Amino acid sequence: MILRHPSGDQHYSKRTPEKVKRGPDAPGAKLSAADITRLYTYADGGWLPHELASHFDVSRQTIWRYLKARKRNTQ
Repeated sequence: MILRHPSGDQHYSKRTPEKVKRGPDAPGAKLSAADITRLYTYADGGWLPHELASHFDVSRQTIWRYLKARKRNTQ
């Protein structure tokens, strides 16, 4: 007998989306909520992505993801 895991609309993340941790609360988050606020402040102040990456000790790709997410959410 083969047991299948729920998928599609039966998957737990679809049935209870409020239990899925996102953003800074996610287990794999690189930056805290306070760090993200500072990141946006520094970015608005003219800091370059490689400078932000060095300051927060993350990759430039991580910085770009946060900046792109912010841009997407403000449009």
